[in-house]
Amino acid sequence: MKIGIIGMGHVGSTMRGLLHGHAQLVTYDLAADVEYPHRDLAECDFAIVCVSTPAGRGGACDVTAVHEAVKRLPVARVLIKSTVAPGTTDHLVDVTGKQICFWPEYVGQSTYFNPLFADEAEMPFVLLGGAPEARRWFIDALLPVLG
Repeated sequence: MKIGIIGMGHVGSTMRGLLHGHAQLVTYDLAADVEYPHRDLAECDFAIVCVSTPAGRGGACDVTAVHEAVKRLPVARVLIKSTVAPGTTDHLVDVTGKQICFWPEYVGQSTYFNPLFADEAEMPFVLLGGAPEARRWFIDALLPVLG
């Protein structure tokens, strides 16, 4: 399996660590000032979007970078790990025609102690939002990694 990861901040780096050894990875971060790996991403089975969603006016997340990342990706399946408001995934499916699911991230940059699991690979559950057929596809793809 070949997986793209867009955004290599805290969450994207954690995804890279989780998937390393389970799939061939193609990573990209706008801040790295490197050429967009369009050809390599087009060969991916899916891509994970882990871009920043800073708080905008009134505290709402600015999902502009998520929209741009999803639209630019040359893949049919996208898993969003970035924080987005309800309805964002449905809107992006309508706009792009792609199969898109949302997997809320549990990886914070805080020092909060969580006694249940040390990292993403030890998580006893996964919340996955999206259309049933897209969720089933992503569950099957992630099952070998997450167990």
